[in-house]
Amino acid sequence: MNQNNWQNTSQFYSQSHKHFYRWIIYPTVVLFLFILLFLFFGKKEIIIKSQAQITSDLVSKIQIPIESKIIENKLSENLSVKKGEALVKLDIESLKQQKSSLEKEIPLVQNQILANQTFIDSLKQGKSLFTSDDDFGYSNQLQSLLSENTASDYAFKQSIIDHESEKSTYQNSKNSIQKSISKKQVEKNDWEKIKSAWSSQSNLSGASEDTTSQYLNFQEQLKASSKEEKEQVKVTISSSINDKISQIDQELEQLEMEQSKLTPPASYDNEKSSQEYKKKQLVEQTIATAKQKRIEFKEAQEKYNLELQEVNKQIQDEIITSPIDGFVHINYNVKDQKIIPKGEVIAEIYPEIKPGKIEFTSQIEASDLTQVKSGMRVHFKLDSKGNSPIIMEGKIKEISANAETSERGSFYVVKGFLKQTNKTPFNSRYGLNGRLSLIVGKKSYFNVLKEMIIKN
Repeated sequence: MNQNNWQNTSQFYSQSHKHFYRWIIYPTVVLFLFILLFLFFGKKEIIIKSQAQITSDLVSKIQIPIESKIIENKLSENLSVKKGEALVKLDIESLKQQKSSLEKEIPLVQNQILANQTFIDSLKQGKSLFTSDDDFGYSNQLQSLLSENTASDYAFKQSIIDHESEKSTYQNSKNSIQKSISKKQVEKNDWEKIKSAWSSQSNLSGASEDTTSQYLNFQEQLKASSKEEKEQVKVTISSSINDKISQIDQELEQLEMEQSKLTPPASYDNEKSSQEYKKKQLVEQTIATAKQKRIEFKEAQEKYNLELQEVNKQIQDEIITSPIDGFVHINYNVKDQKIIPKGEVIAEIYPEIKPGKIEFTSQIEASDLTQVKSGMRVHFKLDSKGNSPIIMEGKIKEISANAETSERGSFYVVKGFLKQTNKTPFNSRYGLNGRLSLIVGKKSYFNVLKEMIIKN
């Protein structure tokens, strides 16, 4: 009875478990094949990691445009503003006073110019063209000058002596200059002959002894030079000859100018001619002085007009407005100050961060830059302690041309755009930091495993 039960039990066990090995081998084979397929066809991303920060290239600076006191300031941290919105009002009372003063000064200078021109025209015509007394004293000055010119207090004898002395000086100067001109003209002719002879490399004839000696010296220099240097020597000497002729021409021009400036003394046939000459000299001097004054008045007029334009421009800067839509970040170094130097940045306007286009800036080591290209995909994981991770995907848009060197090494600035991929809500702000992963390629897990084995 017991034996039969045992047999029954063995048979039952054998029938029930004779194919049990299949439940072990088949899954193991399938798992092995799956692992092989995964090793050969599965890809691992090759990444470069770096720190990154949310930034913007469109930040607008709010600066103080003029030297003035702030009388109204609406700026506050994180203030939302629209383009053209008034932010700061400046005190321009002093500018308004300056404008009023200039607007009074400019017509005054214009009247001075007109009176000055009337004075000059009156001197040229020898009579007063003023219809009334002017406010600048030109009419009285003209009357005094006309009266002085009509006076005759020159001694005839002294006038003759002075005249003869002037005549002698004039003649001596004239003769001396003419002699110098003649000498220079002869010298120029000699050098023109040198130029012609040197150009054709012929013998010089008809020149002075000194000129001929100079020409022979030039020929000796040419003979002494090597074959390769001859052309250069010719050019150099030709240039020297031309320079010498130009120098003589300049000296002739100077002498001729001095000659043209010589003014022969007026003929003193009688006392009347002497008086006329003196009167003419006085009038010309007075006209020259008046013309110089006129130039000064015109310069002052131009200066005042430019100052008025600048003042009007500064008055237009009374209200500082926002150049873009965005949020305010104030400069705490000058916060609540009323008097701030011109050009000082008092705030920055950051554009609103758009969820689909968040800008980032990162620094990549120079050794990794060869693998980084514009348009490359990146992952960005925002630092968020204690919360669900905030992950964004993006692309690189810009890589700096030059590296920035610091104690940590050389780095290139990389910029790009990000877009949030998960739905975790967060307040996006400029300056937030995170971990940036640059996907520079892919590699099969088989190659990864092989490299690990070889490396170890």
